[in-house]
Amino acid sequence: MKIPNMNLIAFDPGETTGIVEIINGVVVRSYSLKMVEIYTILASRNAVYRRWARYDAWVVEQFLLYPQKAKQQGYSEIPSARLIGALIVGSMGAGAVMTLQLACNTKQFVTESKLSLIKLKAKINNRHEKDALRHAVYYMLTKGRVH
Repeated sequence: MKIPNMNLIAFDPGETTGIVEIINGVVVRSYSLKMVEIYTILASRNAVYRRWARYDAWVVEQFLLYPQKAKQQGYSEIPSARLIGALIVGSMGAGAVMTLQLACNTKQFVTESKLSLIKLKAKINNRHEKDALRHAVYYMLTKGRVH
């Protein structure tokens, strides 16, 4: 299995959001940001947003509220879902393809051996970034080339 030469950015949204940036199938940046930092980037359309806007695709983990978890979310404003909405608007402003992916699909499909296929020029620092990487690899292996 070969990783396609694609350009994309992948997000694992949450209070701490893991982000990986991929150019020609190679991870060139891996970092984490707090929600407020992402909102600031999207609202200001600063240099970071302009870099993000150059990617063909934005890949984001989809948020689902499972029935067995619903009671734990009582009175929650569900901040991850809000952030996903902001990322959708950000991708639209960039003219990028936006794809939402379920965590369960990526974690089952993107094994450690599949993760090892991708070339890293940036260190994956935490589980949020690793989950963003899983989403990127899943997209690249299942969606084909973005036109």
